Amino acid sequence: MSRALAFVVDSAPAAAGVRGRRIHFVDLLRLVASFQMIVGHTVDALLAESLRSGPVYDGWTWVRGLTSVSFMVAAGLSFHLSTLARFEAHVSDRSKVIARFRRGGWLMLVGYLLHFPAGIFGGDAAAAMREFLIADVLQCIGLCIVMLEGITVLSRGPRRVVMISAALAALFFFVAPLTDGIDPSGPWRFALNYLTHRGGSLFPLAPWAGYVFAGVVLGAVALPHGTRTDARLPLPRLLGASALVCLLGYAVGLGPALAEGAHHNASPGFNLLKMAVVFALIALLAVAERPITRLPKPLSILAGETLTLYAFHLLVLYAGGVGLYRLVGHSLSLPAAIGAALGMLGLTCAVGLAWHRAKKRRRLARG
Repeated sequence: MSRALAFVVDSAPAAAGVRGRRIHFVDLLRLVASFQMIVGHTVDALLAESLRSGPVYDGWTWVRGLTSVSFMVAAGLSFHLSTLARFEAHVSDRSKVIARFRRGGWLMLVGYLLHFPAGIFGGDAAAAMREFLIADVLQCIGLCIVMLEGITVLSRGPRRVVMISAALAALFFFVAPLTDGIDPSGPWRFALNYLTHRGGSLFPLAPWAGYVFAGVVLGAVALPHGTRTDARLPLPRLLGASALVCLLGYAVGLGPALAEGAHHNASPGFNLLKMAVVFALIALLAVAERPITRLPKPLSILAGETLTLYAFHLLVLYAGGVGLYRLVGHSLSLPAAIGAALGMLGLTCAVGLAWHRAKKRRRLARG
């Protein structure tokens, strides 16, 4: 298996004279996921309870579930492009290595701050602390980045990082049914929340880290030479990866059912099928990017400000006592909820662009 993967990764040389280019479909994936995240969270926070049923709502909920998968696969793809495709330059630059570890730690810190236990100052302090200690999407991605950087520093070359990533992706997907039965109560709650949904964690490592590590493998297969990969290569490999993962997901889904009470996201077959759909979406975006020589500047900026978009819209929706969810609740009609979601999308994007400009001015002021 490892030899076959190594052959796929290394079998397509960069075309002679091909210069580094922007891989737009990765930016497009971030944008699609970000916009769906903002709209989805807003509608979910405000839509009336009476409208939360039926095949249309169920289908929309399933599509929403692909948003987090897309973000995590994009994180793995980005790691491949920024690090493994430039392996020697990265590992030889101590400042880049330190910056990557800091980035992972910063994401984890922001993840915990977004669940700050305000309830300890009044209300149910125990419940507030349980909420604070869960593993959310930023903690999961941040810890994956730290793990990937550690593996990269200790490895002799990018191929080994890809092989380890493939093994870890399989591990996190297939141990999820076992780890999801862990009871995280007790003094080890902080650590155990990274293994199970049972303590309230939305994104424990099993299975969610599997998508990040799978994204690294997908990057190595579809873009073996990073931004210098022949532009004709990614599409057939993305489609092939989607078909292969889809078949594997169906095969795994024929196995034993999950134990009673297990979280649906602990199912390896279900997770593989979701990943196959996201791989197919990336292939579609690879087709859409072909006529694009350069993304409009606002879109390019927003693709790099996903953390700002994520944090801002969550604060507006859920900030303790003053967020829209607290003020409005599940009370809006479908047109009103969609209107609120579009307004939230516009406001959040405006804040993302303003934040980018503020950071740029600060860098210029520093010289």
